[in-house]
Amino acid sequence: MDDRGTLDRELAELIADVEGGDRAAAELQERLYANPATKAFTEHFLEHGVPPGVTVYQTRGFTPPPGQPRRISAAKWSCPQGDFDFFQRSPREDVPDCPTHGLPLERSV
Repeated sequence: MDDRGTLDRELAELIADVEGGDRAAAELQERLYANPATKAFTEHFLEHGVPPGVTVYQTRGFTPPPGQPRRISAAKWSCPQGDFDFFQRSPREDVPDCPTHGLPLERSV
C-alpha cells in the first residue's frame, strides 16, 4: 500500500480509537500536525471546512456563465457515522467506502 493509503488507514484507526475512548484526541491532533503537509491540510480544513482546492456549492443545478477560470465544484460524500468526508472532484472518480467503518458513503451536498 502506498504512503497515502498507510496514512489514511493510520488516521482512520486513530479516529476510531478516539471515538471509542481508547485514545486521547490530543494523539490525533499530534499526528495531524507532525508532518508539514498534513498540518497545512488540517489548518486549511479547520478554517474553511473543505480540503484545499475544493469549493462546494450549496445550490444544485446551477452552472455559472463562461468566463474566468474558477476552482472546481466537488460533490461531498459523508460517512453515515459522521467521521469521514470525501470530496468527489470528477464524476469519473470512484467514491470509496468509509475507511473507519467500511460503510458506503452518502451524498451530503
